[in-house]
Amino acid sequence: MEPFSPVRIVVFVVFFVLSFQTSAQSTRELEEGYYVVIGVYSESKEYYAQRYVKTVAEEGYEAAYGFNSSKKYYYVYIYSSQSINSAIRRMRQTRQTTPFGDSWVFVCDGGIASTGIGQNDLVISDTPSRQESDGEVIRQDKEQERAEATPAVTDKEEGEERASKELVDEAPVEASTPSVKSKVESLSDVKVLFNLFDASNNEAVKGQVQVIDTERAKYLETRKGGENVSIKDPGSATGKLSLICDRFGFRKQQKEINYFDPLSDSTREYIEYANGVYTVNFDLVPYRVGDIVIMYNVSFFRDAAIMRPESKYEITSLLEMMQKDPDLVIRIHGHVNGRQPGKIIGRGGSESYFALSKSNKEGFGTARDLSRQRAELIRQFLIDKGINEDRMEVKAWGGRRMLYDKLSTRADENVRVEVEILER
Repeated sequence: MEPFSPVRIVVFVVFFVLSFQTSAQSTRELEEGYYVVIGVYSESKEYYAQRYVKTVAEEGYEAAYGFNSSKKYYYVYIYSSQSINSAIRRMRQTRQTTPFGDSWVFVCDGGIASTGIGQNDLVISDTPSRQESDGEVIRQDKEQERAEATPAVTDKEEGEERASKELVDEAPVEASTPSVKSKVESLSDVKVLFNLFDASNNEAVKGQVQVIDTERAKYLETRKGGENVSIKDPGSATGKLSLICDRFGFRKQQKEINYFDPLSDSTREYIEYANGVYTVNFDLVPYRVGDIVIMYNVSFFRDAAIMRPESKYEITSLLEMMQKDPDLVIRIHGHVNGRQPGKIIGRGGSESYFALSKSNKEGFGTARDLSRQRAELIRQFLIDKGINEDRMEVKAWGGRRMLYDKLSTRADENVRVEVEILER
């Protein structure tokens, strides 16, 4: 048997040292905490995790990696903390200010139970998924592709890298904060605060939010903004709700929440979750020049240029909008259902804009006459409240721009008032 040469002995020793270090690294568990992750590698791809850490360092960022036995993956991360709120803040900052726009928060519970925050809203193009032998699908991150595309290192470089590789110092760990409940069994477990504000000046806005069961596309209820409220539990399998704020004066906004998974929801820019309270922020954008908005909550008595009492709220909102912005100039469009002439009931000597009375005056006119009188009624209401008449125009359409056939089940929607923003 040929004796070992000195060269072969050295090679054997280097191989043994590298194998030992690799084994030690493979058993290095991520500690319990929250990690801002930028890359994920399967159990057999530790070397790629190491190479990616090196690539990230060359780009001027500190990174480390560790193994999670529950998921059986290596996670490359750039920040860790014992505070979920701190980790989420860092994830948002990372997405906005670094090349790692697909970063997310990995929640590690001592290597036993774990989950991810912010993965569902990732948009990763040109990145195929791969089916692992255990049936779990993982994402092949763009960073892994980039790491694999890195020129191969020489045996010497590889040996030096593996011999010296240690995890970089972890980011300072903040004091532990109260744990956030990761699952909610029922909406009775939480309160919801709808925070409505004007995006142009951050001032609070009064208004309401419609709650829709997303799974069944079913309206549930309407709740006021600015208060901690309870929401009716839809009893759905998904826990998904759509929240719609259609406050007159601002463009309609829709937000989505999943009350079964508040931790994941809290990664969205418009949601905060703490101490059992969801805060959903609606940064409402005021109408802009050129917008034409239907006043859905303004309606009229039949054949009359008199508003129904339920119209008061939205008409008052229009008044407040005009009062708030003295440069605002609008055009009020009147529409009716059909083009046939008929009876028209006007205000006459009545002082009420929202109720029929014996003082009302009955006459006869065209569909266009009726649409004009209804638009003029709103204009006069605003004038009586102190708005300069020069800031308002009227346009009567009659039945020339109906949304539906005059005999359809939705024909009532043809009867409407629209407000067009001309100047502001």
